[in-house]
Amino acid sequence: MRQSRENVTEQAGRYREHNFCTVSAVACAFDISFGRAHRLLKRHANRPFRDGPRSSMFHEAVEKIAEAEGKRVEHYDGLRGETLNQFHKRYASRGGKWIVCIKGHAIGFNEGESTDWTSDETGRNLARRKTAKLGYRATTVAFQIID
Repeated sequence: MRQSRENVTEQAGRYREHNFCTVSAVACAFDISFGRAHRLLKRHANRPFRDGPRSSMFHEAVEKIAEAEGKRVEHYDGLRGETLNQFHKRYASRGGKWIVCIKGHAIGFNEGESTDWTSDETGRNLARRKTAKLGYRATTVAFQIID
């Protein structure tokens, strides 16, 4: 059930949501619906309505969601100073499912594509975030979701 940017935006409108990047990232990376991701983040990260969870709560929630979905999570540290585009080229574009946390934002990747609002229509060009440096706010900034 791969999510599209249009689908995620439409579903967020139905939920009257704002600041839903964590929900979008989880839905994309775990191949689940926006609604399921929304409920899981409320349960496991105490995500407030129309706001994102604290980063530490989000990291714990990703672990719990992976367990609930029968998957495991691998953490990638040591990405300090790498741009989002560099991360995409080095890891996400080669396939797999990823969640990347940058300053105040989370992005999900599934087989090189993203539902992030900062990408272009194809979900591949992350030019608006290309200068965002990874690794300055969170101790773990990237998660790989493994089936």
